[in-house]
Amino acid sequence: MSIKKLTKFSNGNELDIEYPIELIDKDGNTVYHEDEKGFIYKAEYKDGKEVFYEDSNGYWWKREYKDDKEVYFENYDDRWRKYEYDKEGNEVYFENSDDQWRKYEYDKNGKETYYEDSDGRWWKHDYKNGKEVYFETEDEYWHKREYDKNGNEVYFEDSTGYIEDNR
Repeated sequence: MSIKKLTKFSNGNELDIEYPIELIDKDGNTVYHEDEKGFIYKAEYKDGKEVFYEDSNGYWWKREYKDDKEVYFENYDDRWRKYEYDKEGNEVYFENSDDQWRKYEYDKNGKETYYEDSDGRWWKHDYKNGKEVYFETEDEYWHKREYDKNGNEVYFEDSTGYIEDNR
């Protein structure tokens, strides 16, 4: 119920209230807002992040966080998404209510080595000394590279038959 309705007397008179009405938490976040037309929204915060929102039009959503990263979201129309992260904070899995998903793998240096998704796409990377030496995709495209001792690319070859050899 809105403050406007709460402050209306049985004889029809109203208190003289200045809009918008806003309640602010100790961190400066707006947790309640009401305008002169009766539109209301409420919000909740945790660790500086908005974790819940709802308004007088029926819209709402909620979020969950872990280690400052969103791990779950859902809203009023049954849409949701979730994320998983490795200990370095890299996204390793995503899934949503539209049956979409994707997953990732990383090497010890945090470079993406594998990707796959619900549409059948995938690719993989191989690295040596921080440089990509091989790349391959689901559509049979690939390329490989070689580098000299200074890290300069000296050889490139791909699945289309293109070769550049500066060894």
